[in-house]
Amino acid sequence: MQLTIKRFSKLPALLLCFIARALALVAQPAGQDTNRATDPVIEKKVAHILDQMTLKEKVAMCVGAGNMDFSGVPRLGVPKMRCEDGPSGPHGGLTTAFPVGVAFGATWNPKLIEQAAEVMGEETRALGVSMLLGPGLNIQRDPLGGRFFEYYTEDPWLNSQLAVAYVKGVQSQHVACCLKHFLCNNREDNRNKYMSMVDARTLNEIYFPGFKAAVQEGGAWAVMTAANGLNGDYCSDSKYLLHDILKQKWGFDGMVLTDWLGTRSTVKAAFAGLDVAMPYSNDSKFGTPLLNAVREGKVPEAIVDDKARRVLRTMARVGLLSGISPTSGGVINTREHFEMSKRVAEESLVLLKNEKQTLPLELARVHKIVVVGPNANQRFCLPGLGGSSWQCSAYEITPLQGVRNAVGTNAEVQYFSSEDLGNF
Repeated sequence: MQLTIKRFSKLPALLLCFIARALALVAQPAGQDTNRATDPVIEKKVAHILDQMTLKEKVAMCVGAGNMDFSGVPRLGVPKMRCEDGPSGPHGGLTTAFPVGVAFGATWNPKLIEQAAEVMGEETRALGVSMLLGPGLNIQRDPLGGRFFEYYTEDPWLNSQLAVAYVKGVQSQHVACCLKHFLCNNREDNRNKYMSMVDARTLNEIYFPGFKAAVQEGGAWAVMTAANGLNGDYCSDSKYLLHDILKQKWGFDGMVLTDWLGTRSTVKAAFAGLDVAMPYSNDSKFGTPLLNAVREGKVPEAIVDDKARRVLRTMARVGLLSGISPTSGGVINTREHFEMSKRVAEESLVLLKNEKQTLPLELARVHKIVVVGPNANQRFCLPGLGGSSWQCSAYEITPLQGVRNAVGTNAEVQYFSSEDLGNF
């Protein structure tokens, strides 16, 4: 490493730092394929339960049991499985708020992201939740993408490294990761009907790598289909995406669920490889219509068996089929967790220029500091806004309050929101 850095010693400091970080990542050992052969103990347990299930019970597993629950089989002692939105940690309570995905990407530090994800797994369990809907790892490529802050990077290789780290960290706590949004979720406006048109080479070189690595190296237990379509088919209807690529080519043995608008079809989605339509809806096409399709011979019962088996397998992996409480091992809002979140935020910061060593500020020589922008004085807890990245933390210090705390009485802090600036 020293010889390599010396060779580039005449380059600008920022570029040199970038190269050093990249070389450090390259020097890391290659990830192992943890999408291992299925555990025979789990498979035996799943098969035993599946053999006792009625067709109606199997079909019930193919649709949600409410907004954030997956159906169990009470008659056989199989509990519901609960999920919560991520990807910056679980919602559903006062939790440790982590920086958004693009900040994760800016750390260039997979090991740190794995440690942060372990914390997220602990906090997810503390809420009694068994699946975290994350990571969000769509590639940042289309300038009209409305949730780029939630995704990692524009680089397929770095995306892959961070996704693997995230999955390993969360699932080390026996919480299932749900990769999203598969695939080509390039637009937020009209996201439920937008059709991405992408050629095979671009898919393989740019869009697939992060998901493939998260499945084959990270061993992810669940995948969420994108609400949009790809090359003429909605993603939840795409046999090419779900069966040919994800399940057959990559060997994915977990469960595939929709984004929260359900499936657009019954027979087509069933054959394509969709396992669960979320959330529950009285008119879900994977409810009574799927049951009728099997009874009428349009969908083989074996296909429904495979879907129910994948749900049961995920339940087994998080401990629900062994009688382990979903809160077992959960820890939330500890000082160590807060420090981990702060460390990710600090490593995500990039100083592009520091003319005349202006930073850090010498408070004895500063008389007035101006803070500008609405986000400087806005809490992170904004349910329904900011994609899936909002969180309600146990406590929060806004940027404006943080500046005031740091400055104290040494300088005047003046704040302008966007409304204030519009009056000038």
